[in-house]
Amino acid sequence: MDAIKRIVMRLWPELNYGYHLPMLARVIKITDAPKDGGDCTMDRPRFAVDIQPLNQHGEEQGELLPDVPVAIPYAGNHRGFYNLPDPGSIVEYTFAFGRPDQPYVRSTLPIGLKLPTVDKDEARWQKSAAIYQGYDSDDNWHRATPENIKDSAGKIRNARPRSSSC
Repeated sequence: MDAIKRIVMRLWPELNYGYHLPMLARVIKITDAPKDGGDCTMDRPRFAVDIQPLNQHGEEQGELLPDVPVAIPYAGNHRGFYNLPDPGSIVEYTFAFGRPDQPYVRSTLPIGLKLPTVDKDEARWQKSAAIYQGYDSDDNWHRATPENIKDSAGKIRNARPRSSSC
């Protein structure tokens, strides 16, 4: 049995170190936010954070991982939805292909964060309690800010309410 285990570990070393499993970490700092745009490469991910790995009890474990790229839900050239997790946030990270030289943050967990008011069947994109947009369970859209809202379009058209046919 030990011979089989040695063969398996030699063929798939990621099993021995757990690189095939998702892990948790605490964000230490945002390293190189693309304030002026630019290219994202594996050598300089730009959209990345430094993370401190945590064990299954939430305690620090191992060395700090610098410049770990943060996955985003949608992206293309000059488009996408970008938002870096705050320092102190808990993130899930994993390793592409089980390789220790290719870590990336897959998601942010709300553990330890103060949450906005949002019920089932609702969605909210929020910077603060005063700055948000989203929809409620009655299909109403809400958008609020204490500052200005700037909409830019070739033409803005106000649609008429639909008439109900009963």
